[in-house]
Amino acid sequence: MKIESRAQSCPKDSNEPERPNEDALRQDKSRGIYAVSDGAGGTGIFSDLWANYLVSHLPAKPIFSLSELNQWIDTIWESFYREREQALENLAYPIRNKFHEQGSAATLAALWLEGEKAHLLTYGDSHIWSFKSDDYTQKLFIPYKKTEDFEANPYLLNWKDENLSEKGFCIKSIELAQNQILILATDALSLYLMQHYERNYEKDEKQIEVRGKIRLTHEEINKSKAQNFDEILKNLWNVLESEEKFSEFCREAYQKGQLLNDDYSLIFIKIS
Repeated sequence: MKIESRAQSCPKDSNEPERPNEDALRQDKSRGIYAVSDGAGGTGIFSDLWANYLVSHLPAKPIFSLSELNQWIDTIWESFYREREQALENLAYPIRNKFHEQGSAATLAALWLEGEKAHLLTYGDSHIWSFKSDDYTQKLFIPYKKTEDFEANPYLLNWKDENLSEKGFCIKSIELAQNQILILATDALSLYLMQHYERNYEKDEKQIEVRGKIRLTHEEINKSKAQNFDEILKNLWNVLESEEKFSEFCREAYQKGQLLNDDYSLIFIKIS
């Protein structure tokens, strides 16, 4: 069984050149560990550093339950807290207080390859997708199943939370097969994929009703020239060849109104 993978992350279009990319990813081919995390900049501070901390400190073995996820967070949060405390020493009280009161938050999608199995975990609205490249109707999406689901506020992993929510947690274990594609993506690219998938394979379903900013990308995608879903995935694989190509793809899709303005991270795994 041959496994190939590509991964890229880039920041959103912004008038703030010093603004960090709040996404993080990990592509650890030797250990079979892949992960993306989306730092929640609207909650607390240091969300970008917390996202990086989560993906870089994932355990070598898969997490199979919410209690195991809580136990893992318990083993890593204190060292993160101490490091950030030192960095805050010379900053103003409101900033220090925000860290203590609101913490740092991020979503997470992680995948462990073990033999001929893949173990998947998500918390929040970063996603994992599984497709058969010879039949895209054979698919698995976690955690969301349809475009409307993206209207909800995501659950977040926060170092200061004592107990995580079962509603935000999803796990699956799947058998690997030839011609399989696995994708991990943060929320904006996950929505992009979901909308293109629905356009190709769920045309006869009930009219999708979406609101807010999601409605705008939904309308732009549906009035654009139709693209075969296979072409969508092939293009994503190609742009992942370099950071420059990936950034250009995200920027152009955003300018066309087909992609929300956000940080973007994507890992694409091919099995043959």
